[in-house]
Amino acid sequence: MLKDTENLIATKIIRANCPILIAETETGRQINVRLSRAQKHDPLFWQIITDILRERIWVPISKKRHQLVADGWLRPQPAMIAAVASDGIFDYNK
Repeated sequence: MLKDTENLIATKIIRANCPILIAETETGRQINVRLSRAQKHDPLFWQIITDILRERIWVPISKKRHQLVADGWLRPQPAMIAAVASDGIFDYNK
């Protein structure tokens, strides 16, 4: 299920040169994406960002802080509740 996107901006990465990350909104506005210290120094993070840039994937950033959203566009799934069936309820031969 999709999140309420009121606090998210859809962007695509247009420049990724460590430690600078620039994204562009659907309206063409350019935003400097704020990165954490860990993100700035993580080679795997930059490899993934380069892949996102190359594939032109849209990514969500927060409206207020202009940071990448860790959990993307989807809301967390609710916990699954195990169903318990009584004997014979699913016996289609009856």
